Amino acid sequence: MERNPCTVTVICNNLVDPLFEGEDGPYFSYPRSLMRSMVGEHGLAYLVQVGDVNIVFDTGGIKRTFLNNIQAALLEGADISWIVLSHGHHDHVSGLVPFLAVLKEKAGGTVPGVSCHPFAVKKRYQVTGKEQIILPIDPGDIPALLKRGAVKDHRGVNEAIIRKLGVNLEMTVDPLVVLEDGEAGITVKTTGEIPRIHEKVFYPATYVIEQDNVLVHDDFLDDQALIIEKRNEYAAVLLGCCHAGLENTVARVQELTTLPIKVIIGGFHLTGLDQHIIEEKHAFLEKLAIEVDGKPGPARLMLRPIHCSGERFYLRLKTKGSDKLDVDRLPAGARFTP
Repeated sequence: MERNPCTVTVICNNLVDPLFEGEDGPYFSYPRSLMRSMVGEHGLAYLVQVGDVNIVFDTGGIKRTFLNNIQAALLEGADISWIVLSHGHHDHVSGLVPFLAVLKEKAGGTVPGVSCHPFAVKKRYQVTGKEQIILPIDPGDIPALLKRGAVKDHRGVNEAIIRKLGVNLEMTVDPLVVLEDGEAGITVKTTGEIPRIHEKVFYPATYVIEQDNVLVHDDFLDDQALIIEKRNEYAAVLLGCCHAGLENTVARVQELTTLPIKVIIGGFHLTGLDQHIIEEKHAFLEKLAIEVDGKPGPARLMLRPIHCSGERFYLRLKTKGSDKLDVDRLPAGARFTP
């Protein structure tokens, strides 16, 4: 029996466009029947399929949206091997519990494992700016702050509920090899926690997280990306929100693979940032396309900025980018095939 190729389907994204005019090619395709079934939202999710193995990377921000879209993309009766979370924000994990409940009922009690950074299950909040907040915050003060509207609850992953469903919740700061398929020549692995070497400031600056029984500024240490290696050819990177910073994330990927980075898909998290930051990231990507550590880069660096990347960043790449950059949109339902 012929094996299925490795396919990455965008399950949740801000953009839905069943009439998208991208051309099907060796790397990207746009199945209109599937794209017509997709619902848009401010959330992100992917389905990675290698042979009979199905891996979900993030689960969107609205449970109905994610359940609709994943059921449209997933073949009837197909099993999910792993669910991997890029980080613990609600627009990436809100479909998790409903999806696990559906899978548990369907499979008669068995559910796939879930992998994330330990901080993905921490309590976190967003400061609204309605009053001055001095850090650190005592957790005992949170109910009053919530009532006054000074902070908003921003926790995405509730560990207690996940455990109650009987899920194997694997929390690690280290890279995790999710799949290694020698026959297909495909390896899928996480970056694990991303060292903060280049970027030192992380956005948005209004988030706080509970650590050591106090609430402190959130530097999003749970942020991680997914790497897909095509043996002897190249690596593709799936971003969640890239809170760790684009340059830090790329540096981490380069530590974990010897292959050139040819594709980056996902949220670059440059919405609302100053133009000079957008220009800096553009310059970095142009350099990445030319060479890496003195070695020639890919023939073209394929970039698909979606979700939280920002319109100004997309337009900068699209209109000011060199011919070394292949830049386009990627609506929900669109597919990447390594």
